[in-house]
Amino acid sequence: MRVSTRTSGQRIELGLRLDLEDDLDGAGQQGMPIELVTDSATIQFEMKVGEPHPDLVALAVLAIVAPWCRRRLTIDRGISPEFARTAFESLGIQIGPIDETLPSRPPGQRLGLMYSGGPDCMAAQVLLDMPMPLFHFRRVGHPRVPNRATGLKGDVQEAIVRQVQSSGEELHVARSNLEYLCKPFPTFPHWVALTVGAVVLAGHLDLGGVVTGRNISGIYLGWGRGFTPGGEQESQWEALFAAVGLRLIHPLAGASDILSKRISRGHPHYDLARSCVAGTLEGPCLRCKKCLITELMSAAAQGAALTDEVVASLTSNHQLVRSFDHPPPYPNQHLLAYSLARIPNIGSTFLATAKETLAPTVDNTAWMDRYYRPALSQRLSPEIAARVASRLEDHHAHYMSSMDESIVNRWSATD
Repeated sequence: MRVSTRTSGQRIELGLRLDLEDDLDGAGQQGMPIELVTDSATIQFEMKVGEPHPDLVALAVLAIVAPWCRRRLTIDRGISPEFARTAFESLGIQIGPIDETLPSRPPGQRLGLMYSGGPDCMAAQVLLDMPMPLFHFRRVGHPRVPNRATGLKGDVQEAIVRQVQSSGEELHVARSNLEYLCKPFPTFPHWVALTVGAVVLAGHLDLGGVVTGRNISGIYLGWGRGFTPGGEQESQWEALFAAVGLRLIHPLAGASDILSKRISRGHPHYDLARSCVAGTLEGPCLRCKKCLITELMSAAAQGAALTDEVVASLTSNHQLVRSFDHPPPYPNQHLLAYSLARIPNIGSTFLATAKETLAPTVDNTAWMDRYYRPALSQRLSPEIAARVASRLEDHHAHYMSSMDESIVNRWSATD
C-alpha cells in the first residue's frame, strides 16, 4: 500500500493506493471482517501540525490502514531504521522509505489521556491522579461516503467534552472521517486509530505515553465473550508505540465497568459522564445498547427496579429487544448478569428470558466489584502499577479473591 500524508496548517490529508497484494477485505477489532470502501481520510487539529517526527506520522498511518496492508507500506517521508524494524517484527509489514540518518523519537515527559467523556476515561484520570492533556476524537463526515449512522451525535459529544475544557482542562480535539474508510459503518479499523490525535501531536506536547480507559471487558474478556490469558494480544501495538517514545497505558485493565463507574464518581466532572453517543445535550437517548448497560448498572448499584420510563424507551427499540429473545451469548453478558442478579422485578421486562437462562446470583457476579490483581503486573509498568494500587486503596477498591480470579480465568459467554 502507498499512502500520501500531506500536511497543511492544522490538517493532514491521507490518500491510499493499494498494491497488487493488498485486499479490500481485512480484519478489524476482535477479528471482525471489515471492508475498505474509500481511498482518502482527513485529520483536522486545532493547532498547526508543522512537521511531526516521521515515525509519529507512520504510526498514525499504520493505526488506520493496517487491516488492509498485507506486506508493504510506502509513505511520502523517510522513517527511522528502528521504527521500520519494529513494524516488520510486529506486523510483518515492510515500511519505507528508510532514512538511515534519522534517529528514533525519544520519549517525552507527559502522559496524554484519550477522552471520550465516558466514565471509563474519567476513572482512568482518577486512578493516575496527575495533570494530563485530554485528547478527544470527533467524528465528522466524508465528502464521498454517505453517513449511514445519522443517529450518532459527534457534535453533542464534543459539546459535553468542551464543558470540561471550560473548567481549565487542557483539551485537544482531532476531527476525522477515518471511520468512513470502513464497512460496516460505523466502526474503526482498530481501536488504536482513535489515538491518532495524540500520536501526531506527541512531539509538540512532549508526550511519553497515551492513557486509555479500556478496562477488563476489552482487554481480558473480549467484551464479555471469553477470557484471554494475559489480556488481549496487543504486544505488536505496544512495541510500535514504544518505538516512537510512547507507552500504551491502561490503568483500568483489571477493573470491570461496574468498578470503573464507581471510581469515576470521584472525578470532578462525573455529572457530565456519558457513554451514549446518540443522545442530545439534554440527555442520553435511552434506546441504545450503551444506554441499556448504563441504566442496568445504575439500577443494580441502587438495588432498584428500572423505571417505567426507561423500560418503555428501551423496549421501543425493537432490534435491541430482539437481541435478548434467544439463548446466550448476549452483548456484554458479564455486565448483564451482574445487573440481572441485583435488579428487582426484571422478570416483567424484555430481559426475563435472559435472566431465566443465565440464572445469575449476587455471589457469582461479585467479582466485578473488585480489581483483577494480575493486570497490575501483566498490563502495567511497575511505576504505573504502584500508582494505580495506591489510588485503588484511596477509593476503597479491593482486589479479587482467588475464587473471583478463577471465575474470570474461566469466563466464557457460551458455557
